[in-house]
Amino acid sequence: MASEYPSGQMARSSQCLDRISTLQIELITCILTFVPIRDAVRTSVLSWDWRYKWMTIPKILIRDSSVPRVSVADREHEKRLVDFVNHVMLLHFDKLYKFDMEIYLESSSNDVDRWIHLLARKLVEEVVLGFSGSRYTVPSTLFSCQYLRQLKLHHCILKSSSRMNGFNSLVDLYLHGVTFTYETIRNLISNSKQLQNLTLIHCDGFDHLSISAPNLRIFNFNGPCWEIFFNCPKLIEAFMGLLPVGTGVMINQFGISKTHMLELILAGLRRVEMLFISEHFMEILAICVAPKKLRTTYYHLRDLSFVINFSNSKLFPIVLCLFRSSPCLQSLTIFGPSIGQFRVVVEDEFGFDFPNEEEIIFPELETITVSEFRGLNNELGFVKFILVNAVKLHTMNIIWYPDVPFDHRRSYILERILQFRRTSTTAVVNIAG
Repeated sequence: MASEYPSGQMARSSQCLDRISTLQIELITCILTFVPIRDAVRTSVLSWDWRYKWMTIPKILIRDSSVPRVSVADREHEKRLVDFVNHVMLLHFDKLYKFDMEIYLESSSNDVDRWIHLLARKLVEEVVLGFSGSRYTVPSTLFSCQYLRQLKLHHCILKSSSRMNGFNSLVDLYLHGVTFTYETIRNLISNSKQLQNLTLIHCDGFDHLSISAPNLRIFNFNGPCWEIFFNCPKLIEAFMGLLPVGTGVMINQFGISKTHMLELILAGLRRVEMLFISEHFMEILAICVAPKKLRTTYYHLRDLSFVINFSNSKLFPIVLCLFRSSPCLQSLTIFGPSIGQFRVVVEDEFGFDFPNEEEIIFPELETITVSEFRGLNNELGFVKFILVNAVKLHTMNIIWYPDVPFDHRRSYILERILQFRRTSTTAVVNIAG
């Protein structure tokens, strides 16, 4: 039977149907970037024209799912994944903007070392390395990636070496579950002069830190540590989520008196605009001798949040010292400890003797939120203190701790709060929970 269409017309029709192949190479490369790497590699079998197109994609993302699991054995799957990544890394021949790999690792660290060595040749700018299974010891060849602007490491080990000269272009450093020593991280940070964002989450191998970074703007720390000292003149946001180190007692590494320790710890935060202080860090500060006001005034601090155990009256001299040293504070958020024995106290006398006289401590404070409110004497005294001294207060939000029973004691405490004198004529107290 004769064909219904002439052969030339069929060729033109086929060409019209294959519209992707006629796209510009830049657009094809962009499309392949959003395709799973396994599927991108498989496009090489479509035709001769497609054989090399995937080899120039600027981003490579590797996951355990990049290779189908055909066996329940982790070792077998790891071997197949390693073979696949070897194939990808050896055939990719263009500049690589981002390499993102999060995989299970047990026995293939030498292969990962080789991939990192190849990354340095590809002028890579973003590297994400995350591992489950064994912790991966990062090789010194990583520091040959001097075009690196963003580095994220998870479940790794960083060791000092003669090649650890930092990164000339690094802007963002994110370490999660990474083991390193005080000297290692100090050298890495101080030799990365362009660093602006630093995040350290649940890292170990140290009990104190010294952060010296001339361009650092955002610092986020959550993990065990006793002391953090800063030399960061451009720091504007700091999340100080310190946790206890083992069961030991804080060690003064520098032999400084408790009178000057508080000034030294907080000195590097003088330009901070947003600050969070964890309960443990607040207790560390409480070990120091708190003056009425710090010698450094924190004129830039606008947003302050901290966790405090209101049953520990030793913390309040530090709190008052911080308030008096931050005259431009506009927003204040207080978190109570989420774990602890609940107790409601309704006596007339407060546990801590907050200043009774009206003092212009909060000339700019507009909003305050007190969470996990239990109705303790010190909490009531604190609320009364804020209402008396915040001359521009607009809103006070009080959120009950969920375990506080709904009974007459709640009503009694609420009645007392609503009777407290308010210096600000626009202050509104909202109570929820």
